[in-house]
Amino acid sequence: MSINHKSKRLAAAMVAMTAVAAGMFATPTDALAPNTAPNGLVTMTPANGTGNSTFGFLVPGGAACAGDSGSGGYRVQSYITNTIDSSQLTFNAAGEPVAPSGYAVPLSNGGTPYSNQNTANATVAGGTGAILVAGTVFDGLNTLFPQPTTSGVYKIGVACTLGTAMTNFYEKNIAITVTGGVVTAYGNFAVTTPPTVVSPLVAGSGSLSGTLTAPSPAPTPAVSSYTITATPTVGAPVVITQPGLAFAFSGLTNGVTYSVGATAFNGANSAPSAAVTGTPFDVNARPPVVLNPVVLGPVSATVSWIAPAITPDAGPFYNVIVTNTVTGLPAVGVTVSALTAASTSVSLTTLTAGASLTVSITPVYALPATSTPAATPTFIVLGNSLIIQDITVTRPQGALVLTQVCGVYGALDLEPASPGFAQLAAKGATTAPGAPTGPTLGANGAGGVDPNYTNGLYPSPASPTYPTHCNISLGTATLVTTGAEAGQYYAASGQINQVTVSDTRDGQNGWTLNGTMSPFVNSTNSAVTFGNNSMGWTPKVNGFSVGQVVTAAARVLPNAPGLVAPTTLASATTASLGIAQMDARLRLLIPVSAPSGLYNATLTFSVA
Repeated sequence: MSINHKSKRLAAAMVAMTAVAAGMFATPTDALAPNTAPNGLVTMTPANGTGNSTFGFLVPGGAACAGDSGSGGYRVQSYITNTIDSSQLTFNAAGEPVAPSGYAVPLSNGGTPYSNQNTANATVAGGTGAILVAGTVFDGLNTLFPQPTTSGVYKIGVACTLGTAMTNFYEKNIAITVTGGVVTAYGNFAVTTPPTVVSPLVAGSGSLSGTLTAPSPAPTPAVSSYTITATPTVGAPVVITQPGLAFAFSGLTNGVTYSVGATAFNGANSAPSAAVTGTPFDVNARPPVVLNPVVLGPVSATVSWIAPAITPDAGPFYNVIVTNTVTGLPAVGVTVSALTAASTSVSLTTLTAGASLTVSITPVYALPATSTPAATPTFIVLGNSLIIQDITVTRPQGALVLTQVCGVYGALDLEPASPGFAQLAAKGATTAPGAPTGPTLGANGAGGVDPNYTNGLYPSPASPTYPTHCNISLGTATLVTTGAEAGQYYAASGQINQVTVSDTRDGQNGWTLNGTMSPFVNSTNSAVTFGNNSMGWTPKVNGFSVGQVVTAAARVLPNAPGLVAPTTLASATTASLGIAQMDARLRLLIPVSAPSGLYNATLTFSVA
């Protein structure tokens, strides 16, 4: 059967070579750009079958070549290929597809390759160029020469060609199962659902490890690999691609929080999984205790502390050293040691009235772990005879305040290249503020400076909101000329004006700072827009008060998914009284389909 099929293909090639004649090679401008999407999907009937099943095609209504066969030299070709980018197929004189790499052959009809077919009205000058495939019965996949020899995802369809170049095409993905060297089944292909990253991750020194839960239900074809990405709050992501579900990252930076997500691959990549965060730490490093104020009594003192938060081993015991800080007086000579890990205070009695003392608390772990001592401020031991004067003062309630200073920008880190952007250089801080501008500025109404506005670092709790406007100019975008986005987008970058959150509330439970991006609207024609998903950002926390823990959110790239919904810039954990400053680098990819002109959008921040 193979010999007959080859002879028929040779005969078809000779006829095609006679018919094409001069001008059969397309000019370079006729070829499609890499990763060009198909013009539509074909329908394969039946949708599922075996390697011996005959089948037919339906193309979308209006499917056509750019010109007619009779007047323009266009031809209709069929193909099946496992090439990832089928838009880069070329066709020889016989209408046989030539893949950049991988497998590609024409389909056959009655043992004859279905290639170099005419469009509708092929003999009429100015004909429609319509593709007519309905009614054609294609032979089973096992009749192809050569036939598929490996299971996987294939692309099957029809293409319009001018000479050797594909000008447009219609296709679909199918899953093929090969058993014993022959196709035993074909069917519709569906990209797998994402895996699940099991929480929590296991943190170690410079490492994070964990497991994935496989997609369910199991896809067809099966998942062949997983890509797990650990993205730090600052710096480049670390990527692992492997077939198994257990993963381990090494060489990470201790103390940096990583967001770990995963995708599955079964011929195409799934959507990303939900991310799980983890922070590597040095098992041999222990922080000191946090001391509370010393409580004094008659010739006595009570010293209490908060134990170190990181205690993955059995926990420390404590050495307590009391030292006379005044030279010339006798040492107090009080040493209390070997308090257990559960100890959080020590009471010192029968002290000498008037002595000037400090108390040092040192957590002691099993070697080689170490910790530094924490010492109280110097205090004077009270005598036995006491009088008391009570003092009262009112501390105001405080507020959660969000504000900004126009023209103030925090430093930004160097960032690696991303789709549509080359590497972006680090930027230093800019601390010369401009006046707040905008249509609504507090009690002052339209224009002017908000009378409640002092500066971005210490806003007044009496005026908990500052609806000031600051401008951001991204300049003139430039055409992307390299990578997968080449020719599809204009790129621009910039940064937000620095945003400050002040939290002086009682009993607060932390806060989350979100940004909401509007669509971009043409300044001269409000009907012309492009989506807020075109904008992405890289958040950065540039400073916060002692005792506050503020974490920048993960980077969001344009179109992946972009700022399509309220998106977190940074957040603070509980016990986060203090002031924090946040910045973000902006990346914008403008579709080339958007008409030229000035576009405006609004980035609105809120904190709760």
